[in-house]
Amino acid sequence: MKTNINIDKSKLILLVVIVVSLFFAYKVWQIQVEKVNSLKNMISEEETKIEVLTSIQSLNQKIDSYAKVLKKEDVASMITKINNFASSTGIEIISIQPQREEFKDGVYKILPINLNINGTYHNIGRFISLLEAKEQFFRIKDFNLTSSRGVGEFGLEKKESKLQSLSCSLVLESIYLE
Repeated sequence: MKTNINIDKSKLILLVVIVVSLFFAYKVWQIQVEKVNSLKNMISEEETKIEVLTSIQSLNQKIDSYAKVLKKEDVASMITKINNFASSTGIEIISIQPQREEFKDGVYKILPINLNINGTYHNIGRFISLLEAKEQFFRIKDFNLTSSRGVGEFGLEKKESKLQSLSCSLVLESIYLE
């Protein structure tokens, strides 16, 4: 009988050793699973950071390209350009009145310029086209076009020319980054 008890004891000890080993193996496995999940979360966070940094880099490139176009120019230089455009398109400038700068959204400034001109319909169109095509960014805020054809006796219009002269008043806005 003693041998039977010894065999049972050795089997019992072996069983206890196996159970303890499995318990420790399970705990080690649990710790490793937690580490893997933690690393997966860190990888996800880093990928998100990379996406944000890539987006910021792209936006910085756009800002740099806009900064080249939206650079500040002194008022005298802008008026000279406007005058040159008018001369090259056959426009007569009646008045140019720069207004006070307006700071917008903490990012850019707007310099409104009141402009009164005379010319034919096509010349005014060419003049506006020149303003829009140049690297200095001008935006037309207000635009009013009226006939400046003279009125003769009895309120009848004079028909001196086929090309009717028009008066145009507009507000140009020069926009630039500060």
